[in-house]
Amino acid sequence: MSVVADRIKQTLDRHYVCYETIPHVTDFTALETSEHTHVPGHEFAKAVIALVDHRDAVMAVIPAPEHVDLDVLRAYLGASAIKLAKEWRIRHWFPDCDPGAIPPFGNLYGMPVFIAPSLCENDRITFNAGSHEMVIQLSTSDYEELVDPIVVRGLSTDRDRP
Repeated sequence: MSVVADRIKQTLDRHYVCYETIPHVTDFTALETSEHTHVPGHEFAKAVIALVDHRDAVMAVIPAPEHVDLDVLRAYLGASAIKLAKEWRIRHWFPDCDPGAIPPFGNLYGMPVFIAPSLCENDRITFNAGSHEMVIQLSTSDYEELVDPIVVRGLSTDRDRP
């Protein structure tokens, strides 16, 4: 497996996007990775995959220190059921990525992308490149142009809030 997911690298290069790759020690949480790459947690995007109505995969992109609010996403989609996807499904949908290091480009893998508004307020967005050893940083405007994510208010909640 490459350090940067093939689909992501090809897309960024094909669109002449200016981006930076940042290597880091092996991490298994987005919050650890944000700390080791010296990126504030609220600027580090993590991708969460959910299964809607037992059949459709969607991607929620939220800040590293937050949790996805599945009830908000379910209501937004008008779905009757939603749950986090199992690791075996994620491996199937993202064959060029390590589980837990999915880049926030669900559109390249056939799924819609929903994003927390706070990530769109930053000048830059940083995220796992498809492995646990590398991140990509690029302008938020370039990310939005490539992915066209749907902004959903309340998509994520702060871990420290009750």
